[in-house]
Amino acid sequence: MNKERIILLTALFLFSLFGTAFAQSEDEALRLHKQGLVAYEGGYWGDALFCFEKSLEIYRSLNRLEGYINLINIGMVYNSLGQYQESLKYYEEAGLNGL
Repeated sequence: MNKERIILLTALFLFSLFGTAFAQSEDEALRLHKQGLVAYEGGYWGDALFCFEKSLEIYRSLNRLEGYINLINIGMVYNSLGQYQESLKYYEEAGLNGL
């Protein structure tokens, strides 16, 4: 396993272990978003999806619009998985109706 994958899996394990006990802050949301990008670029679709969904959840709980980029990223993951209808749902929710 490469170093990035080990770090990502460790972070995901700790997050799932402590759940919402982590401070639901912008820093946490941004960290998850960045980990999602690393996972996506590495082709780890499940890990990427988990990170983007958690990041979106945190941003929404904070009423922050920055989180909506995660909708596009989630759509990209589903597109990569060949789940085009699911992908389209997220693109539409992000306001990208013309795709």
